[in-house]
Amino acid sequence: MNNPSHRLLSLMLLCLIAWAPSSPGYAQLDTNKDKIALVLKALSNPFFSKMEVGAKDYARDNGVTLEVFGAEMETDLERQIGIVDNLVSRGYGAIVIAPVDSRKLVPPLRKAVDRGIVVINIDNPLDQDTQAQYGIAIPFVGSDNAKGATLVGEYFRRKLHGKGRVIVIEGAGGAQNGELRKRGFRRAVTAGGGIEIVDSVSANWQTEDAFARMSDLLEKQGAVNAVFCANDQMALGVLQALDSRNLTGKVLVGGYDHIEAVRNELRNGRMHATVEQHPEQMGRYGVALALRAMQGQKIPIHQEVPLDLITYESYR
Repeated sequence: MNNPSHRLLSLMLLCLIAWAPSSPGYAQLDTNKDKIALVLKALSNPFFSKMEVGAKDYARDNGVTLEVFGAEMETDLERQIGIVDNLVSRGYGAIVIAPVDSRKLVPPLRKAVDRGIVVINIDNPLDQDTQAQYGIAIPFVGSDNAKGATLVGEYFRRKLHGKGRVIVIEGAGGAQNGELRKRGFRRAVTAGGGIEIVDSVSANWQTEDAFARMSDLLEKQGAVNAVFCANDQMALGVLQALDSRNLTGKVLVGGYDHIEAVRNELRNGRMHATVEQHPEQMGRYGVALALRAMQGQKIPIHQEVPLDLITYESYR
């Protein structure tokens, strides 16, 4: 074993062993650099399914390799952070993300930017102050959430003739789009006085949570005239709670997203308003901007997507 030739051979073998595992890793990074990852909040929500369709349509039409990732629940922050960290380590060319949380996703996305990965924010805007704190400015594609909820608030105010008791069912804490919707609705529905917000609680974007919260609020608050929900999934839970007390159709119910299940409720007059914010365009524009940025083109810091108020009367 003390033979110099044996020691030289052993050293060469060690070098080969040390080099071998790294080669596939570099090959993988090189393979992934032309890919775009779409990271959604929840794969189970029909709203994000439409977003995925828009993104895939654009990718197909433009020869883009797109891979889609997401959690089952819109509140699974740790899962989404883990997805982003994994994409960064695998060297994807771009990440298009609808973040679960507007602040806590900024640090992992900063890592992506530092690695030269293009990042595009869609649907739920990242917090501007947190981005400034981390020294980044990520382009955003989405609608004006406060404006959309304002349209619902103004509609409710007209329907109530300026008088009534209203409940707000909020989205998950930490999501700026939910906060903007709450603010926009409250400001519009209470403008001029006469309408009172009797309670405002979070149901975490979930139908089951909204059913439970609304059931409790009906016991606590008694008769109310209207309920605004920060998304349609929660509006469906509110309708279930109203059904259990034979109040459906007697209480105005508004949501946000215009998913298929809610369209049926609008047609039947059980629900009264929602907001169409065209998620398919968010997905399409997000991938389009990512591709342009990967090609070295200058892209806008904000790409607005149109929105529309959809009411019960729209289906008459």
